[in-house]
Amino acid sequence: MRGDGNVRGWHLFDCAVRSHRHGRIADAERAYIHILTDDSTHSGALHLLGVIRHQQGRHEEAMELIRRAIAAGPATADYHNNLGSVLVNLGRLAEAEGSFRRALTLRLDYADALVNLGLALKAAERAEEAVAAYCKAIRFYLDARQGEPPARQDEDIAETQNSFRTLTARVY
Repeated sequence: MRGDGNVRGWHLFDCAVRSHRHGRIADAERAYIHILTDDSTHSGALHLLGVIRHQQGRHEEAMELIRRAIAAGPATADYHNNLGSVLVNLGRLAEAEGSFRRALTLRLDYADALVNLGLALKAAERAEEAVAAYCKAIRFYLDARQGEPPARQDEDIAETQNSFRTLTARVY
């Protein structure tokens, strides 16, 4: 991350991410803002503050923050996937589709981006394409479970089949 070089900044960012993961959103938000006060190009802080703004329903601000994170680089599949989610909430479905597809070019097996792409396609009333995205996501989820014990794999397959039935019922 450009401009992320100082040790204190990295430590603060690490603490902010841990706070965010543990649901201490206000603490994480304060830390991200503090980091950005020192380094306005800290891509990780820009991205995750954008995620918080999205969670708060402040989608325009979230979009701008995540776009700044992408511009600051290096852009990751997560940045593009989260930008796509924000754009869906703003009703900008074509842009959202582009963000999800960019995430998928950066990480070919990104099942969450495929699910989100499916949701955007569904919202755009492109049901067949949505189902295709969901099916591909399910394959990736199942492939990721290959190393687990057979009983757990059976549970995952049953859960995945139920999820697929629910998704297709919603699409059609």
